[in-house]
This record gives sequence, C-alpha cells and structure tokens, in this order.
Amino acid sequence: MIKFETIYEGSTFLEQRFALYENGESVTLAGADVLVHVKRKNDPDIIEAIYATSGESPKLTLSGNEIVMPEHVPTLEPGKYVLDFNITFATGHKETGFLQGEWEILNPVTHRP
Repeated sequence: MIKFETIYEGSTFLEQRFALYENGESVTLAGADVLVHVKRKNDPDIIEAIYATSGESPKLTLSGNEIVMPEHVPTLEPGKYVLDFNITFATGHKETGFLQGEWEILNPVTHRP
C-alpha cells in the first residue's frame, strides 16, 4: 500500500514515480496501458478521478519500468481516497489492483485578521 502525499484542496501534487520489478528484474512497460481509479475511501463504488496513459489529462506517462504521475493540481474535494492501479501489458496480459494507495486531500484553512 502506497500513501500518497497529503495535500490541501487546490494545491499542487508533486510528481510521483513508481518503479516496477518482478523477481528483482525491471518490468518492461513499453506499449502498456495503465489506468488508475481514485475513489472515496468511504464510498468505493464511485470513481472521483481517473489517471491513465491515454485519454483526458492529467495523464500518466511511462518511462522504462516506471509509471509517472505528473505534477498537477487535483480536482478532488477534501476527503480520504483509495487508488488502484490496473495495467494491460503490450502482450495483452492484464493485472488489476496490482498497486494500491491512499490519498488524503485536506480542507484549506484561511486565517483572517
């Protein structure tokens, strides 16, 4: 389980890289498709955001054996979220839920004089 950087709503998530290895060897991601569903922790039936190597932004990119989630400002409301990564390799082999994570978006606090 990966714990993503906790951020405030409307702030920037810094780039995150995930390297894949199997039996100590780098996993080739050339030609693979990766799809990540972001769901509220208390309501995992509703997809709040999608990150993918194809489709609308923000997109994931692949670099060697790494999945790269770019720096961006998420459109998520404050709350706790769960993520699951699904990958379809160039061979057609699919791995669902091979990487899972948690992410917390905090409510911004404004101090007034």
